[in-house]
Amino acid sequence: MDAPLVARILNEGATIVGKTTCENLCFSALSHTSCHGVVNNPHDPTRSSGGSSSGSSVAVALGDVDMAIGSDTGGSIRMPGAFCGCVGLKPTLDLVPTLGLNACMQSCDHVGPICKDVYNCALLLETIAGPEDRLYPVRARDLEREKYTEHLSKNVEGLRVAIVKEGFQYSDPDVNSAVLAMIDKLRDTRGVIFEDISVPAHADGVKVLSVTRNLEYTIGIQQNGQPYTGRTYLMPDMIKSFKDALNNQNEYGKISTIWSAFYNKRFPTLNLLPRAINRMAVIRSAYQKVFEKYHAVVMPTVPIKPPKNPVEPLDIYARTESYIPVTFNTSPFNASGHPSITVNCGYVQAERDRPFLPVGIQFSGRFYEEGVILRLAKAVEDLCPPQPN
Repeated sequence: MDAPLVARILNEGATIVGKTTCENLCFSALSHTSCHGVVNNPHDPTRSSGGSSSGSSVAVALGDVDMAIGSDTGGSIRMPGAFCGCVGLKPTLDLVPTLGLNACMQSCDHVGPICKDVYNCALLLETIAGPEDRLYPVRARDLEREKYTEHLSKNVEGLRVAIVKEGFQYSDPDVNSAVLAMIDKLRDTRGVIFEDISVPAHADGVKVLSVTRNLEYTIGIQQNGQPYTGRTYLMPDMIKSFKDALNNQNEYGKISTIWSAFYNKRFPTLNLLPRAINRMAVIRSAYQKVFEKYHAVVMPTVPIKPPKNPVEPLDIYARTESYIPVTFNTSPFNASGHPSITVNCGYVQAERDRPFLPVGIQFSGRFYEEGVILRLAKAVEDLCPPQPN
């Protein structure tokens, strides 16, 4: 059987030209852990293309495909989208069925589009969004399919957008400058209303996701890839493939497995998993309060420039240190389940005499209001300067 989103894409007449690589077990925010080797940034091959949906973003950025599908558990659509200069959208949790997705972290797994432009992103979302009766529980069951492309013709004047202070906490000054310059353009030329706010719970996202991911992954290992919740359909071939993959991991996969087992072994009496999931509810509530007043929030997608690909494998400490700043702004919206999109807003240099690299700006919005953040992304796309030579 085809996954629902695959069937929907084929039913609309699209051609699937192949499968792309991703990071080992989707456990990296960068692009050097794939079983097939390093996935280089299309703008500068010495630097990361972001992960874990690294192959999808690079295929789009190089023009090999118009559209691609990525999964997003802590930012894996938006981070490579930002590093490669693509449009990547993480929908509201369960708006797009995850049936057929081998669970990395069932409480936060999302599937969504990575595309060359906002129109294609909206078009693909129209195709793959909507309820799936075989997925339980189905939070989106009562929703009608929406024409997201029709939102793109609406202007953004009068939309209220909050600039989240914590979202700039880890930011490289050049990244901040590019994002703030685009905010100024949207305010001055498109009439978007921006206000500065603070959301202290934002900083908990990356920590909560790290704990939850490792513990849920451990449960998956113990059950040979079978999810511990009923949010998906169990496919025997997939479970067997996951078990085989565990026995043939590269160094990065083994580190992830050991790290996850350590969490479970070291803290068995603290009930970390339910505590972490409860903390997600705190993050969700904090942003729900924000969205009572604002249509969206804005910040850099990734606060840093694409880092260089490592020459030697990173040890577990270096790998953990590299994970935190990359996922700092994406993880909170996996925890909360709110929709979130990245679009290119400008270019920066990481080194003199090296190519200019894209900078992603991220908008996140109310549940099931993907149309609003797509409108904002389209306004950014129209205002984005060309890439310098």
